[in-house]
Amino acid sequence: MPVNIYSHLTPAPPELTKKAFSLLDKVKYSGGKIRRGIHGTTNAVKNGDAKLVYIVSDLEYPEQVLHLKVLCERDSIPYVCVPANRQYGIVNSAAIIDIGRARSPYYRFLKELDMARRLL
Repeated sequence: MPVNIYSHLTPAPPELTKKAFSLLDKVKYSGGKIRRGIHGTTNAVKNGDAKLVYIVSDLEYPEQVLHLKVLCERDSIPYVCVPANRQYGIVNSAAIIDIGRARSPYYRFLKELDMARRLL
């Protein structure tokens, strides 16, 4: 039986995924800044600008985004694995750079993300 080495990129539960995309909307419309794509997200993480990283878990070639999880864990940057969603422009990854006026939803989401990780 072959071993799935990409099992750690399992998407977050549906309710958490919905809240993650809702947060992305709130940040976008409250004057925040978002970087999309592997290159932009990687640069944001390496520069320490990323506040939250979205990693797409259902890519055809998941090795494209495996380094993001390692970088986020190394630099203690929160990340969430989500399914691809072209409505929000997330094809492979995205990073919130500035949360704008969406401070309350951002911190609420981080608390829920932390609780979900503890349960897993």
